[in-house]
Amino acid sequence: MAHEVGGRVPLQQTLHGYSEGHRLLASSIDLPSRDAKTLLMMSDASGPAATMGADGYLTGFPLVESGHYALARTWPAPELPRPGCVWTHTILIDFSDIPSLSSAGGLLGLFRRPRGDENSYRSPIDHASSDSSDRFGVPDDLARRILSALYEEPAKPIVSIAAEVAVRDGLVLAIWGQQWPRLRRSFRFCTLSFADRSSANATFDLQFLPAAGRVRPTQFKGAVDADRRDFVSTAWLEDAVADLGQGFQGSLRNFLRAAGSDVGGRESFEPLAALHALSLQFESDPAAVERAIALLEQTMATDQGHAARSSIVRAAAAAADRIGTEGQQFVLRNFALIDANEAQAAAERVGSAIWHRDPKALFNVRSDPEKAAIADRAIAALPPTALIEGVSSTPDHLFELLEARPDLATEPAFWSLQGASGSDVLRLVGSSPGRADDTIEAMIASGGSLARAAQTAFGSDRVLRRLLARSGDLAIDGGTRAEWLSAIASDSDAVARVLVEEWLDDAQTLEAIARSVSPDSIPNAFGDDPWLVAIRRLSAPLQNAYLASFLLIRGLGRRTLQSVDLVQATFDVVYDAAEKRILPDDAWRILDRRLDRSYWWEDWDRCVRIRHTVVSMYLDRGIDALAFVRITERDDFFVALISALSEKYGSQRYLKWMRNRMGDAGIDGERLRVVKHAIWF
Repeated sequence: MAHEVGGRVPLQQTLHGYSEGHRLLASSIDLPSRDAKTLLMMSDASGPAATMGADGYLTGFPLVESGHYALARTWPAPELPRPGCVWTHTILIDFSDIPSLSSAGGLLGLFRRPRGDENSYRSPIDHASSDSSDRFGVPDDLARRILSALYEEPAKPIVSIAAEVAVRDGLVLAIWGQQWPRLRRSFRFCTLSFADRSSANATFDLQFLPAAGRVRPTQFKGAVDADRRDFVSTAWLEDAVADLGQGFQGSLRNFLRAAGSDVGGRESFEPLAALHALSLQFESDPAAVERAIALLEQTMATDQGHAARSSIVRAAAAAADRIGTEGQQFVLRNFALIDANEAQAAAERVGSAIWHRDPKALFNVRSDPEKAAIADRAIAALPPTALIEGVSSTPDHLFELLEARPDLATEPAFWSLQGASGSDVLRLVGSSPGRADDTIEAMIASGGSLARAAQTAFGSDRVLRRLLARSGDLAIDGGTRAEWLSAIASDSDAVARVLVEEWLDDAQTLEAIARSVSPDSIPNAFGDDPWLVAIRRLSAPLQNAYLASFLLIRGLGRRTLQSVDLVQATFDVVYDAAEKRILPDDAWRILDRRLDRSYWWEDWDRCVRIRHTVVSMYLDRGIDALAFVRITERDDFFVALISALSEKYGSQRYLKWMRNRMGDAGIDGERLRVVKHAIWF
């Protein structure tokens, strides 16, 4: 039954001694025969003619079949009739309870010689584990020598004659208490061996020999004499020695308890202790993380040391941006060992570190189904600038990156990347209508010639609307927006559709369109002229001389079905500006290309050319004469128009028609007088 560390631990016990031979005298537990036999043998004297002090010695060994660890104290029993008799009180700790023992030293107080009370050994012991007796005051030199031999020669038994038995007891219990539970339950020791206590199937790890020299280390087959062995003090060894004196709160033993849960015997102690020593430097020295990784990979198989790996993986993930490629790959291989509640942040750090080192490597990670989540998390967390800078080195992965981070299309720098205007990329960005406006803005801001690409992705109408939504900005970006508008406006059907949309209600936006198309480019095969629809929606009367000049020329042309309405809407604005000599040069250039010329007029007189061209349209096309009367709202302009008309061949018939139409419409006054005056007969 497992318990919390430091809680109450149920213990079993046995008593062995002399009664017509050495045998079991009392027990709180029935053991399997093999374990009972082992216990009987181990409870007897530790060798022939063994002589010991009153406090006896300690022996520790596992009883595998019953799943108990036996910790025994053996005393001399001179009061018994047979020479060499001993008493042995053995405490039996269930393997599952070993992790709950916070103190090995606390067990010492449980040992007691029998005093005619053998029956008391038939009951279990309810032990309250604490660390109050876990500091043994072991000399550092002795501890250093024994620990070095035990863990640097893990395949061999260790023997020593050093120290008094009491010191030996304290040292061995300190060593046993420092070990992680799995090592504790397999560790065999005796603090006073008069003969090798090992058997063919059970080698003792550590045995202390009598100091009198009666037993030589060479009598212990294959054993290492710790007293004669040379060793070099190392960081892990000093860490282990210091931990012996720290008791249950020692940093190393707590690390070993966590990291040693799935590793084997003594051979694992040195690498684990070295890992612990390195772990103390993880935060200040990233190189310590890499050394720990190298040590782990060299000393433990991939199916071992999961707890240690987990600890190092977490440290490596935390330092991912400061460790090298091998360290990052170690994290990737062992990422599953990171706790679920830490995995997301770890993935961001590791993936980001890989990206900054080699973006292509992160795409390789992403191609592995088991690791793809790491790359995806990093890509999701990295700022756009880092992603764009990184993918520039591996353009073949641009589409893959954009699939994962479609928001990158809203970054101007993205559109400067190789392959950004490829057909697959354009299809992808076009499938995200919610980002269309921001993407178009980014494409414009990039400064590239991407208008056609934007048309492909979003259609002319969407791009045109975005451009016109910021028509006041057409002059910025070195004229890039104006170039875009010119390119998009080549889709005359799209311009026609946008012109009739309700939101378009300011002259500045209409002027921007006019500057990007020719007067005759927009179709008007049926219904209202799109331009006329647009200017009728203006929130204020048309005063824009450029736009008015553009629309006047359109009205004078043949593309529109509403020439009369366009001329009527624009004539006064254009003629007034020309008369006052305030007509902008660019507006005049539009007019100059289309207005009539004659030997009879002075070309420099802009008003003359405007009048005659307008008059010729009405006369030549036979437009209703009443519509002529409505060309202008100003009587002085009307007089000038009639004067120009009267100079035209065939004008008399048209003037008479005008007189009659005015009469039918009830129009009299000055304008009728002017018309009648122009009629010769």
